[in-house]
Amino acid sequence: RLSSDLAGLRNQANGIILRMEKEEGLEEGQILSCAADIASVVQHTVALHIVKRTHRGILFCQREGLLPPRDASLVVSGGVASNQYIRNALQSLTEATELTLRCPP
Repeated sequence: RLSSDLAGLRNQANGIILRMEKEEGLEEGQILSCAADIASVVQHTVALHIVKRTHRGILFCQREGLLPPRDASLVVSGGVASNQYIRNALQSLTEATELTLRCPP
């Protein structure tokens, strides 16, 4: 489900980009004046989505007794862990839920 949700976001972003390119009269290879804004919004939306889904998973595991009573960890790796913005959002989540965020190198 996560991938289909992100596919919808990608489609929305692509639609906005195409519309803005047309409005700005850009030719291939030119960059939108609002490219940084679009990237920022997409990154924030992806981070929020990941945090919400992860939070739901943590709450479920806590409710079902699937986590150790102390020293529970959330391990994140790959591209998600490499993105500092998403990593910071997950750090806030783990602090709020009393877990430790672990990101292997």
